[in-house]
Amino acid sequence: MKRSLCVVILCSFLIICSSSISRAQRIVHQLSDNDDNDWGARINAGGQVAWTSGVGESSIGDIFLYDGTSTSVISSDVFLGSWYADINDAGHVVWEGGSDIWLYDGADTHQLTFSYQNNLPQINNSGHIVWEAFHDGDHEIWLYEGATAV
Repeated sequence: MKRSLCVVILCSFLIICSSSISRAQRIVHQLSDNDDNDWGARINAGGQVAWTSGVGESSIGDIFLYDGTSTSVISSDVFLGSWYADINDAGHVVWEGGSDIWLYDGADTHQLTFSYQNNLPQINNSGHIVWEAFHDGDHEIWLYEGATAV
């Protein structure tokens, strides 16, 4: 009798405790759905996402940007393909397009380099951009601080 009473009390306690535990609702969104390869996704603190799509035998890569509501292509003017996107918390996106570094500032796309073989750009929250470039027989590091590369 005492044992069954203890079991009832313990079960009641467990039910009360488990019902009061709040579980966060998990929501998953599929951001791309196409026949191309989508890869290299980067996300900022605001939930904006940039990635490469279309790299493969049948198409040239483009950079896509999900702004929290919709997805758009931001690199369609780059003829030789685009890869390695990075995004900062302001929603500015940099990528390697052809052999150059490109910047999308939230409104317009700007070509930052016009020579060498430029690769693997990264952007910080101050808008500074760093990348490597093959120049004079070896790789060098370049920094863009908002006006020109130094």
